[in-house]
Order: sequence, then C-alpha cells, then structure tokens
Amino acid sequence: MDNKKVTAVSVMLLLLSLVTIWFVESRQIINIVQSFVVLSFFYMIIKRFVLKLDGNTGINEVTQLIKTGNLRKKLVSTHQQHEDIQYIFNEFILITKKFRKAVKDIAKLANVVSETANDSVELSEGMLTATGAVAKGAEAQAGDTESCLRTISVLSGKFDNVCTAVEKTENKMQLLLNESNSGNVNVQETIQKSKETQTVFLNVIDRVEKLKQSANNVNVIVTTITGIANQTNLLSLNASIEAARAGTSGRGFAIVAEEIRKLSEQSFQSGQQISQIINSIKTEIESTTELIETTGEKIEIQMKFIATVSDAFATITRSVREVAEQQEVVKDNMQELGDMKNILTDAVINIAAVAQQSAATSEESASMSMQLKHAEEILYNLAEKLKDTVSDTELYIKRYDIEEEIEQKTKVALVTASPENNEFQRKMVENAIKTAEKYDYELVVKYPLQSTLEAQLKILKELEMTDINYLLLVAATKEGVADVIDRLLAKGIKTICIDSDAPGSKRLSYIGTDNYGAGKNMGKIIAKHLKGSGNVILSAPNDTSENMKERIRGAREVFSGYPNIRIVASQIGFLDPDEKAMAIEKVIKQQPECDLIAGFNANLFTKAIEKLAPKGHLTGKKIVGFDNTPSNLTAIKAGVLDAILAQRQDIFGEIALNRIYEASRGKTLKDVELLDTYEINKANVSAVTGNYGESLKDA
Repeated sequence: MDNKKVTAVSVMLLLLSLVTIWFVESRQIINIVQSFVVLSFFYMIIKRFVLKLDGNTGINEVTQLIKTGNLRKKLVSTHQQHEDIQYIFNEFILITKKFRKAVKDIAKLANVVSETANDSVELSEGMLTATGAVAKGAEAQAGDTESCLRTISVLSGKFDNVCTAVEKTENKMQLLLNESNSGNVNVQETIQKSKETQTVFLNVIDRVEKLKQSANNVNVIVTTITGIANQTNLLSLNASIEAARAGTSGRGFAIVAEEIRKLSEQSFQSGQQISQIINSIKTEIESTTELIETTGEKIEIQMKFIATVSDAFATITRSVREVAEQQEVVKDNMQELGDMKNILTDAVINIAAVAQQSAATSEESASMSMQLKHAEEILYNLAEKLKDTVSDTELYIKRYDIEEEIEQKTKVALVTASPENNEFQRKMVENAIKTAEKYDYELVVKYPLQSTLEAQLKILKELEMTDINYLLLVAATKEGVADVIDRLLAKGIKTICIDSDAPGSKRLSYIGTDNYGAGKNMGKIIAKHLKGSGNVILSAPNDTSENMKERIRGAREVFSGYPNIRIVASQIGFLDPDEKAMAIEKVIKQQPECDLIAGFNANLFTKAIEKLAPKGHLTGKKIVGFDNTPSNLTAIKAGVLDAILAQRQDIFGEIALNRIYEASRGKTLKDVELLDTYEINKANVSAVTGNYGESLKDA
C-alpha cells in the first residue's frame, strides 16, 4: 500500500474518532485533545505496521471488509504479526458503533427539535394572534379610557354643581328651620293669648249673667213700686171721693189726695219707664250674652285650630329638623363622594396613562411576537436542515453492517385515578405521551376500571412485577398508596405524584394544584358574582379528601370577610350524575332562597346541573363550576354555567416527565410544586378556546 492510501485511511479514521468523541463526550476542549491523541496513535500504528505490511494479506483483508461494509465478519488471518491489525480493526468497529449510535441519537434529537420547533411555530402563531387581539383590545381600551376620562370630567363638573346646590339647600334649610322655630313660638304665644282671652270672656259672661240677675231684681222692685203706685193711686182716688163728700172741710185733704194721685201716677209712669229700660237692658244683656257665648264658641274653635296649627308647626319643625339632619348626612356623604370622585378621577387618569402605555407595550409585544415567530421559523428550518444533514450522514454510516448495541430506554408508567373516559385527565395524558416521545421514554398508561382505591392498588401490584424505572401516580387516596410507593422505591421504581399527593411516602416530588389557594379563588369568584351579598349552596363529592377540605377551607375564609354571604346548605357525596342531580334538587327545595350554587368537582357537578336546568329549579340562580374541561367550556357558552375555576391539570404529566429527566441527570427536585388557578367565564371563554375575536366582542 502506498503512502497516499495510508494517508487516506488515517484521515478517515481520524475524522471518525474526532466526530464520535465530539458527540459522545460533549466537551469541546477534551474533544480536540482526544482527537489529536487518536490521530497521533493511528498515524504511528499505520506508519509502523501498515507500511511494512504493504501487500500483506492481513491488511488486504481489513481493507476489503471496510470496502464491503461487512464489519460483523471476523479476520481470518491468525498470523502473530496481524494482532496489531486486529486491534486497529476492532477499534475501527468500536468507533463506528459509537459514531453510528451518536448519529442515530442526533437523528432522534433532530426530529424532536424539529417537532418542538414546529410546535413553537404554531404556538408563536397562536401567541401572535392573541397578542394582536390584545393589542387591538388595548387600543380600544385606551380609547374607551379616554372617553371615560372625558365623561368623568363632565361628571366631576356636575358633581361640583350638586355639591354647591347641596350647600345652598343647607343654608335654605337652616333659614326654614329658624322660621319654623319662630312660627312655632308665635303660635304658642297665640295659644296663650287665646287662653287668656277665653278666660276673660268667661269672666265677662259671668259678670253679664250677674248683671242680668241684677236687672231682674230691679225689674221686680220696679214691679213692686208700680204696684204700690197703683194702690196709692186707688187710695188717693178714694181719698178724693171721701174729701168731696166732706165738702169744704175735706177740700184740703182732696188737694193732698190729688197730689198724691199725681205722684202715684208719676211713680207708675216712672216705674213703667224703668221697667221698659230694664227690659231693654235685659234684651241687650241677653244679646250681649248670646254674642259673648258665640264669641266664646268661636274662641274655642279658634283654640282648636290654633292647636292644630301648633301641631302642624311642631310636625313641620320636626320634619325640618329631620330634613336638616338628613341634609347634614347628605353633606357628609357628598364630601366622601367628593373625595371618592377625586380618587376616581386620579385613578381614571392613571388608568388612561397605563392604557396608553399598555397599548404601546401591546404593539411592541406584537412586534416581538412577530420576531419570535420568525425566529421560531428559522429554528424550524435549521432543525430541518440538521435532519437532512444527519439523514445523509446516517445513510453513509449505514454502509457498514455492524452489530448494534441494544439501547435501554427509560420506562415510565402513568397510573390515573379515574377510568379512561374521564375528560379531566384526557389532555394531561395526551401531553404526557407527546413529552415522553420527545425524551424517548417508553410510557405506558394504566387506567383503573373504577375510581376506587382497590382498582388502583390492583394496577400498582401488577406494575411491581415489571421493569419500569419511574411511576407517575394520581393517588386515589393519600393513605392507601403510601406503603405501595415505598415498596416500589425499594425495588428501584421512583414515584412522582401528580394532581393528588401521598404525603408521608418516599415519593420524589408532588406536582398539583394549590387547593387552598383554589378555594380562596373560588370564594372570590362567588363573592364577585353575588356582588358581596347572597345565600350559597356548596356541592362536593366528599369533604374528607385533602383536596376538597383545602378548597372548602379556602372558600370559607374568603366568606368570613363578607358578612352578607351565607352558606345555607352543603351537598356532599354521590358519584352518579342522576343521583347527584336529585341530591342537589332536594337541597334547593329546602333552601329556595339560595342565590348561587358552587361545585368543587369537575364534570360530575356540571352533568347534574344540566339535568336540573330544564326543571326550572335554577332560574335566577348563579352557577359556578370547577375545572377547565370541554364539557364545562361548552356549558359556559350555553349559559348553563356562569363561571368555572380552572386548574392547569393539562401540564401535570408534562412537568412530571421533565422532572424525571432532571432527576436522571442528578438534579434535586422540589418536594412540592403547586400551580395556580384562574377564572373562565362568559367574557373570556372564547379566548380560552382560541376564538379571540369572539372574546373581545363578549368582553
């Protein structure tokens, strides 16, 4: 063999060793050193032995095997001097194996990178669409905020006018109160004067009555005098007659008698005149008495009217005082409203500024999303180019028929707590399968036939007899599986719990929901939909599991800050939708005044509500469910549910597989990873399902 052949063989071996060590060791500086050492080694071997064996059957045999690509065949020559050639040939086979495995691994990684890049492109497109919708929404929000600010400014001016009117009204009310008090004092004085006048009239009536009595007495005396005058007149008449009989001797007596008669007649006439005068006086007295009595009656009527007026003034005064007090309250409230108005104005100004900034940021985010999308497309194209390159290399290296090393894959089992048809876990399992494929893990999914501990323990017992490396477990109960987890660990099977934990066991980690925080968020959603006041019915499959206890505890803690929100009943139990519906219906009939019904479990509650809705028991009541599932999203769109509290269960399995990879690399895992929850309602359900335009329209 000439020097050119030796050089060609050396270069080929050098390149094989360099690339192999490069990919296997993944440390650049060491690669270069090791490659140089390998190059020197092969050069010396080839120079020392191959050049001396030019035309030898051993080297010809090696060359022929390499040319044909048959690296499974052993060398036939057994000459002692061929041991070095055998060593070189074996090293070539070893390097080829490692290089072939490296190329195969790179091909797998290239496919994963390509798929991941493609997923990233799709996510970037979705993000770009969402960011564009958010940017439009932010721009619209900025416009609405500006409009709101203008409205607030007008409202502020109107509010100031109202405050001025309230102040003027307060002044008028004070004047009215003063006038009312003055009028009340005058009425009281009038009542007092009327009472005094009534007393005087009563005294006058008494005096007039006495005067009338005196006139009657005088009339009696006059009557007596008149009678005496009549008798005297008769006596004087008889005396005149007797004097006439006496003749001249009786003449003087006759004259006296005549004078007496005249006097008696005058007395009679005077008595009649006096009687007439007395009668006139009596008539006047009687008229005066009637007038005084009529006046007294009018004074009494006047007293009653004055009393009525007094009561009216008292009522007016009380009303004016009450109005004045209410006016003071209104004034205080208007002052508070004024402060709140100022705060609101400042807040709207800040919101307007933030909205403008948000709009600008959203536009910038949209631009960055576009850049990210283009970067992801570049990454995808580079990944495709890498696939092509690796594919070409793989085709070249496949020329060599060589015994491949059997690769041991990491085997992972995912055991759920519910049967396969449970939609809560469907997306979680799908994402776990995709992630396992990317890591080149062998993933097997096991579903219990029933949602019971016994069914899950049966599956776990079967897995003990297998050669799995890791277990992803949705624990049916925390007590029932802890011993099994520890027993599996003793056999080298490590467990990560997802969704529900098994505390006290020797699991690697737990990935799930912050159930206490979820309960608090549920309480906040309920309080928001009730506007801080109303009666609530809670529904849960049980109140003994750690998840449910934490959720209910969190909700009750929120309700403690709302004195007008009351939990009037709880519906616990039943795993059949029909039985659940009947149980909820019974509770509603017992508590017809309930305003909201909240379910703390997934689709079971929704299915029960859907069965109750046609019966009319839910009219006027708010319904809040739990978990982001297709059925719940459909129920929100159909108006069966008003809102749901969503977990992030879809990524539980994905995260758990990431943690398995980290654990296999020696990384220490967190003992507990808790994810948050969020609300889905009629306003944002379209965005959750990808219909951003509908979401903005609904909002």
